[in-house]
Amino acid sequence: MIVSVAALVWVSYGYSLAFTSGSPYIGGFSKAFLAGVDATTYAATFSNNVYIPEYAFVVFQMTFACITPALIVGAFAERVKFTPLILFVVLWLTIVYFPMAHMVWWWGGPSAYAAPSGYLFGHGALDFAGGTVIHISAGISALVAARAMCRGVSPTPWRRPRSHSTACPARACGRSRRSWRPTRCRCRPALMLLRLPATRVVFVT
Repeated sequence: MIVSVAALVWVSYGYSLAFTSGSPYIGGFSKAFLAGVDATTYAATFSNNVYIPEYAFVVFQMTFACITPALIVGAFAERVKFTPLILFVVLWLTIVYFPMAHMVWWWGGPSAYAAPSGYLFGHGALDFAGGTVIHISAGISALVAARAMCRGVSPTPWRRPRSHSTACPARACGRSRRSWRPTRCRCRPALMLLRLPATRVVFVT
């Protein structure tokens, strides 16, 4: 449900706020509801004179907008009702994610070096893997949310609640381990030198 809501928000106004010109901090609504985006429009890349269909770019960036709120929710699972959770996802995307994506990832393209760009991109920030837009923003937000949710639950704020089903976390960990296996294999020579188990380093990174 979180992914579905995030996808609807993204195509409604999120893509426009993140990847259109406006201010250095946030875009505008010129492409709200994907106005002007069709099969004939193209999006610029970081390579000069290389463009991709804009629909492909919209869907590619939508995957990050969908998965980032899901990273946060794991910090306060089973501590909030469904309706406030959905409201939190919409507000967090609007207030945090879209401005951060615009500041870090928005640029007019290499074919127009004088084109306006996001604030952090203009100061030299290069985030190709989502470390700033996704991981730092989600990690800090999850920490704040977990602290706020746990404060009124018990005298021990960091008390670990019992999960309803231990099979679900076990399956999730197994899937994560399989999905990270290519990265783990590429890191194996360095891990052998450090004499550290590969799985530990993977989950730290």
